[in-house]
Amino acid sequence: MTSLPLDPIALVVIALAVFLINVMKGAFGGGFAIIGIPVLALVMDPIAAGALLALVLCLSDIVALGCWRPSTWSKPDLKLLIPGQLLGIGAGSYSCALQTGILLQLSSLSSHSGLQVSGSEVVAKSGPSRDQA
Repeated sequence: MTSLPLDPIALVVIALAVFLINVMKGAFGGGFAIIGIPVLALVMDPIAAGALLALVLCLSDIVALGCWRPSTWSKPDLKLLIPGQLLGIGAGSYSCALQTGILLQLSSLSSHSGLQVSGSEVVAKSGPSRDQA
C-alpha cells in the first residue's frame, strides 16, 4: 500500500492538480480533467493518484449538489435520464455479479485442478509436480 507523499513539492503538485481538475471540470464538463492523473504521477504512484482523484471528484460532486437545489433541475431531462441510468446500473450490477460468480466457480475448481485464481487471471499453482510426489 502506498502512502500519500508529504514533502512540500508533492503537496504543491497535488493541490495544483486538484485545483486544475475542478476548474476544468466546471469549465469544460470534465473532459480535460483527465490531465490530473499524469500531473499527479510526477510525484506519486499512478494507481494511488487515480484513487486520490476518485475521492476528490466524488467529494466535489457532493459539494456541487449543495449549490444546485432540486428546484433548479430540469424535470423533462430527468424523465429522460433516470430510466437509462437505472437500466445502466442494473446491467452493470448484473455483469459484476455474473463475473464474480464465474470467478467464484473458478476458485472452487482451482482447489481440485491445481489452478490459482488471482484477481481476474488464472495461473497454475507452483509446487512439486505429480511426478515428484
